[in-house]
Amino acid sequence: MKKEILLLILCLFSGFAFSQTMEDTTLVTAVPAIADTDTIYSSPEVQAQFQGGNEVLIKFLAKYLRYPKESRDKNINGTVMVKFIVEKDGSLSDPQILNSLDERIDDEVLSLINSMPAWIPATSENLPVRSYYSLPIRFELKKKTKI
Repeated sequence: MKKEILLLILCLFSGFAFSQTMEDTTLVTAVPAIADTDTIYSSPEVQAQFQGGNEVLIKFLAKYLRYPKESRDKNINGTVMVKFIVEKDGSLSDPQILNSLDERIDDEVLSLINSMPAWIPATSENLPVRSYYSLPIRFELKKKTKI
């Protein structure tokens, strides 16, 4: 009889302890779903990317990026660094030139970023999040060879 009562008490206690653990776990896992929607991540778990990946991004840049004639005539070469936000829906916002070459090239880069199609947004805890993305864009004139 004592064994049965002891077993019953152990079963009740373990059930109580299990239910407490489950409640605690439920509360902890529910918190990320209420995450601040205005947060912009610098290092999300999974980085945002252009639809189709880097190879398709390079083809997009090669097809649509224009080297302004005035900049070519002045032999302006180098890399423009542009930073923008990839929103949770994949749209791009707030492009900023971090490393400028000249005003005409900067305008071309900003115009290109503003015309890009939606990206695949970054994710954190399997949820889409806003994130920063920095993109270097190289402007280089090919040297003319004498024959």
